[in-house]
Amino acid sequence: MSETQKLRVLVVEDEWPARNYLVELLVDSGQAEVVGAVSNIDEAQQALGAAAGLQVDVAFVDVQLARDAGNSAGLTFAQTLRKTAPDVQVVIATAYEQHALAAFELGAADYLLKPFGEERVLSCLARLRERRSTPPPARPPRIVARKKKSLVFLDVSEIWAFEAEERLTFVHTRHGRFDVDLSPYPAVVFEQRVSLPAWEKAAVAGRAIAGRTPTPPPADRADLVSVGASVGGSA
Repeated sequence: MSETQKLRVLVVEDEWPARNYLVELLVDSGQAEVVGAVSNIDEAQQALGAAAGLQVDVAFVDVQLARDAGNSAGLTFAQTLRKTAPDVQVVIATAYEQHALAAFELGAADYLLKPFGEERVLSCLARLRERRSTPPPARPPRIVARKKKSLVFLDVSEIWAFEAEERLTFVHTRHGRFDVDLSPYPAVVFEQRVSLPAWEKAAVAGRAIAGRTPTPPPADRADLVSVGASVGGSA
């Protein structure tokens, strides 16, 4: 495997026997290049800083680090990485299984429970390589609406019309009518943000209508949805 294909790894582990053992397993795998091995959060942050010039794909982080306050400094560091270096995948390597749920809630790619061996590290690296080569699927645009005091997330494909009534705006779907707040966005900006089809753009422009409830478009003529007055005209 070429050097450019290997995962560039930073190891954050305060106990030097455990740190050296993990570094050895990673190097011997042939799938990773260890670009840094440090004992605390300060050194890890320096390694990831622009001045260090290191390119890191993955950080293997212990949960409890002797020089750092608290019993979960590694999890705090992982949370910080999500904001400061979102492209860096995080693997938690610890002797304590009780942190697993918190680790995955923070988006950890894997959770290595000590003592781990060669086979476990290899399976972890395979997962990391798969995650790096497979970008997450794009989330379709959704609209946040209200039903009484509850928030509802609506797929754009489910929406067939918007309705304006005085200062209120409603969205119509096969699930019913919901309140939606479009006030921060002009109609044109809103339709660009959610990439609405032509007939739905007409419905957005239909915010100018008043007191008319739209009817669902026929299944075979969805492009001819009637929303009352488009911009002041009659339906």
